[in-house]
Amino acid sequence: MWGSVEIYGISIEKRGWGDVIQPEDDNKKREILLKMCDEIENITNIIYHDSESIASAVSELREKVEALRVVSYGEYVYAEHHNAFIDILRDVVNILLDMFGNIESVIEISDRVSSLGRLGFGDIVSSELHNTIVDILYTIANLLETLISKGLQVEDNIVVKPKNELILSDNITINLYYPPPPPPK
Repeated sequence: MWGSVEIYGISIEKRGWGDVIQPEDDNKKREILLKMCDEIENITNIIYHDSESIASAVSELREKVEALRVVSYGEYVYAEHHNAFIDILRDVVNILLDMFGNIESVIEISDRVSSLGRLGFGDIVSSELHNTIVDILYTIANLLETLISKGLQVEDNIVVKPKNELILSDNITINLYYPPPPPPK
């Protein structure tokens, strides 16, 4: 159950009961979130390029992730660090809901993020909380990767592909043009 998980090429350790959460754990979560912002921006540029609300939310998300403090060896990892990760994950879920609606995979992620409790001053950051955050990051990264590589299954008979295509169950492909191609001359 313990060991490391690779997300966006970054190996992050899952911790066992009683393990101390290391500064590099939070730094790696920050790196993963920055790469996740890149993926979300890529998807919004392909599918939602004309949605100012999503673009604005993604921009705000990136600012929050970039504002996360890099923790050095010897420094304490405080509850506020984990609370910031929880807040950012809630923002990611809101963006995913705006982008994809109430599809099953996003609802499952939303439920897991909603179950995360905030920590108070002096609370110990448990390995369980750390591992849950790592699992959520892994799940979100896999969802985004699936969208980029295979398309997003919105219904049993509809798949949205990242290359401006919509594929129906009868293997009918509809090419979407955003913005529309210029009129013929």
